Amino acid sequence: MRISPNKLRLQFKDFFDVADINPNYKLLFKNLNAVIYVIDRKGRIVYLNDFAEKISHYKVKELLGKHFKHIVAPESIKNVRKTFLQQLKGQDIKPYELVVFDKDRKKKSILKQANI
Repeated sequence: MRISPNKLRLQFKDFFDVADINPNYKLLFKNLNAVIYVIDRKGRIVYLNDFAEKISHYKVKELLGKHFKHIVAPESIKNVRKTFLQQLKGQDIKPYELVVFDKDRKKKSILKQANI
């Protein structure tokens, strides 16, 4: 089944509308100079803030609905998959470094620091 990026964006927007989130936090998520993303239980990207475009050179809509392995470099896949599964189990994850590809397939090291 293929879910359109517009539907994914709408689902996340609905989350913001339903959740009791201060409007200032919504603005912060959108404008923070750090990449904020949400990945669903299947590993698909369902939300990216605008700063992700600066880092990745992808338009946000190009990545919505894609599996995280689309941008994670092969040498980081095993660790990302392991920590992703730990997060699904509700375990806390310590900060770790991973390598991702930008749109030009150039590698970039990033530090993943927080999870919700």
